[in-house]
Amino acid sequence: MTNRPPLAYLPTGAEPDRQPPAGVRWENLQRRIYLSALVVTALLLTALYGAQRLRGAMEWVDLVAFPAAGSLMLGMAVALWRRKVPLDLIRVAYYLVLTGLLVVKLWHALLFMEPDSGRAELLQYAHWVVITFVLGLLTFSPRVNLVASGIFWLLLVAPSLPRFIAAANGSTVYLFLPAVVQFHLANLVLLLLLAGIGSVREHLVGERVAAEFVAAQDFLTGTASRRHSLGMIAGELAALRADPRRLSIILFDLDHFKEVNDAYGHATGDAVLIEMARRVQRELQPPEVLGRWGGDEFVVVAPGMAESEGAALSQRLRHAVAGGVFPGGLRVTASFGVAEAGPGDTTETLLARVDAALYRAKTAGRDAVVADAQG
Repeated sequence: MTNRPPLAYLPTGAEPDRQPPAGVRWENLQRRIYLSALVVTALLLTALYGAQRLRGAMEWVDLVAFPAAGSLMLGMAVALWRRKVPLDLIRVAYYLVLTGLLVVKLWHALLFMEPDSGRAELLQYAHWVVITFVLGLLTFSPRVNLVASGIFWLLLVAPSLPRFIAAANGSTVYLFLPAVVQFHLANLVLLLLLAGIGSVREHLVGERVAAEFVAAQDFLTGTASRRHSLGMIAGELAALRADPRRLSIILFDLDHFKEVNDAYGHATGDAVLIEMARRVQRELQPPEVLGRWGGDEFVVVAPGMAESEGAALSQRLRHAVAGGVFPGGLRVTASFGVAEAGPGDTTETLLARVDAALYRAKTAGRDAVVADAQG
């Protein structure tokens, strides 16, 4: 290991840790979307309320429903903006307030309004019913959404039943009947279509999660893959900027491992790597994670750990490797480099420092631990 190749951990100029982890970015995006939706909905309800008051055609239900729903929307927007309430709770509350408003409005239209006025009211809110069905798909799992949407649809159908029965018995002429039937049937078809889309989405998400799990795991040793380890380091560095704490990285590899492969074959070499990973894993505690960096080189990501603690952990790992008998009756040793993340560190600079510490451990005679601070 006298001529180490240049670092190639990242593409030139790439610094993924300058951005928050993908999961954090996705949640922040959802927060912005829901915050915008809540504010826009509240403003729209306020505009509808004002327009109807100016026209002097204010229904009694609007005097209560619009101000109440608008106030709830604004309250949720403030809570979301100040991060006082979890996003999942806001999503469910938004769905419930919107569905509650539509149920109240459509019950009023179907039960108390004259046919012509009721049909106009029905058409006015038909597109909001579609939006509510789609919102349910985005808010809940497919099964929960099917139940929630089914209950919502039944609540919309319920006020029409007395008039359906009266029209079927011939006791009254319900001119509004064709429009109401078409409205409810169209909503039922939409509900079933969205339920199918939700099931397909759940299946695709499941396949993606399975693929990501495979990509995150090294197929031989069962440790984290290089890609997953690199993502963890980038994510931890991003988290450090928001919440300063310790982070140490340990990089190590087996001494003279090529000779093991040459003398005993790759099957024995693979068995040695598997056993070595098992021994190291036993010494680690969450949230410490072991990953295979490549070949016989491994990395330990140790959040909350200072460099001195990382060096002490590396000594325990070194003894765990050197103190056992490996497959084929072999005894092997490992060399370790340790570095702690510092202010302004990027993934590339931190890995360069820990790589240099490992290189010094190798040149010092192997079976050793060298911390970055010792350089």
